[in-house]
Amino acid sequence: MFIKNLNRDVTENEYKCKLKPHLIVMNGYMENYIIPEVVAFYLATGFYNSCVYDESFIVHINTVLAGFFNYEIKNAGKLMNSVKNLLLVKYGLKIVGDKPLRLSKLWY
Repeated sequence: MFIKNLNRDVTENEYKCKLKPHLIVMNGYMENYIIPEVVAFYLATGFYNSCVYDESFIVHINTVLAGFFNYEIKNAGKLMNSVKNLLLVKYGLKIVGDKPLRLSKLWY
């Protein structure tokens, strides 16, 4: 059920009890699923097509966050680990250096 339009501002209690918990869940979903997928796809396609600049891992992450999400990540280390795993499993790429970012193709 959605909140009905009450033609008034949300009260502090409504925000604390209903809206804030929803925003926390959404931020977790973004950081655990959506953002790692987009960063990994950006890096993999950029690597395979030679179309992204030679920068550090964190600069690439910040480029995606600013360019596609206008979002500030809460836990950069966790995001980096998720992206590393996705690159390895989905794209056959291993990070061998991060300042600047260096990727290596895995041959199966």
